[in-house]
Amino acid sequence: MEINIWDLINRIIVIIGLPSLLVACVKIGEKLKTLNGLENEFKPDTKKFITKTNKEISNFGRSLSRLIERVRNMGEKVNEIWKNSFSTANSPRKLNSRGENILKTSGVKEIIDSKKDYFLNIVKKKNPKNSYDAERIIIDIVSDVMISDQKILEKIKEGAFGSGADIMAVLFVGGLYLRDKIFPDLGFSIDDIDRDEQTNNSNK
Repeated sequence: MEINIWDLINRIIVIIGLPSLLVACVKIGEKLKTLNGLENEFKPDTKKFITKTNKEISNFGRSLSRLIERVRNMGEKVNEIWKNSFSTANSPRKLNSRGENILKTSGVKEIIDSKKDYFLNIVKKKNPKNSYDAERIIIDIVSDVMISDQKILEKIKEGAFGSGADIMAVLFVGGLYLRDKIFPDLGFSIDDIDRDEQTNNSNK
């Protein structure tokens, strides 16, 4: 099976990096509260030491927060680069030649075709507000459903191996394929995704 280095880096950042850093921030916050509570209970020299340590930990906490934000931004950029391996970089994303090959050889197309109505009903229950939201929901649902169903997951694993891709790539490709199939049923247009994405970002 082909190992995608960008996918690997992204997983390390998202699965290991961010949670670990967030836990560290929580622990630091707890220590700061403890130090603040103890500061007035000791002699002047000890109090001075605790105050100095408190400031140093505070500075470290701020630095760590900035690091977390940088890692998060890097994770988003790496994720975009990873997606570019299977689809066009511009919005709306469309499968490129590699993505099309994965769609044809992995078996995910046949799975989605057979479960189109099932997926459509789940997406409708999510009640997406616009085309951008609908695309994100569809891609997430494809991954959630296929990973949670052991029989489907086994087929995806075999298909990924046969297509020279990894499981996440197959699921992403399948998500874009399902989007194209059910967008008309949802009353959305693929051409509106970029506009709706900009609207969502401007409202944040």
